[in-house]
Amino acid sequence: MRKSSLLIAVLGGTLMLFPPPGRADEAYNLDAQSLPGYTGHISAPSAKTLSQHQSSIGLHRFLLGLAYGWPRDTEFGVMFELREVTPVTPFTRDTYRARAPYFSFHAKHRFLREERHHVDAAVGVWRHTYYAVFSPGTWFGRYRLEGGPSLRRRTDDTHQIGSFVAFSRTTTFQRLFVDYDSQTELAGLGWRYLLSDAIRLDLLLTGLGRHEDFFDRFIFGLSIAR
Repeated sequence: MRKSSLLIAVLGGTLMLFPPPGRADEAYNLDAQSLPGYTGHISAPSAKTLSQHQSSIGLHRFLLGLAYGWPRDTEFGVMFELREVTPVTPFTRDTYRARAPYFSFHAKHRFLREERHHVDAAVGVWRHTYYAVFSPGTWFGRYRLEGGPSLRRRTDDTHQIGSFVAFSRTTTFQRLFVDYDSQTELAGLGWRYLLSDAIRLDLLLTGLGRHEDFFDRFIFGLSIAR
């Protein structure tokens, strides 16, 4: 496990230092999935949504995300923890109660568009967390800052207010990003490599700054959107 993670890290570093020829195109990276399943970074959501009738699938270790864009500027989806539940697991009341922590639904709607309002803004819900995310758009065709507040309902019916932020830089065929979520107090570093117009290769490091289980916190995955 650790040897394979180290190999992936070395491969990712090599590709970042020696990218293939071409031009930066941020548009191909904006519909990729985050770990919770919505379009975004590692855990922080983005202010973008899937296009209408566009579908996406993400597989990051044992996390499987399915999402669909409909109607315009709106997406819906579900995320499964494959070690406990899969899309073909019988859906009964008992199954839902026993395995509810291992799958979650999400929805997001974008109400401001960069093309028209010079800023992107969206609101969404994931599991028991409600959030709003804003972005001033892309700087110099490469840089993007996104963030916003979040409100999570705890199991004891109390509420926790938090925030999240993400910063990304798009280069030729790839995207580097870092994000932080105060709800989990976790920061992450990600690298997304464009294999084709629809397929992205992800290498993510969660729990940035922690020293224990360093190589186990590397998450390798794919995100596909069509």
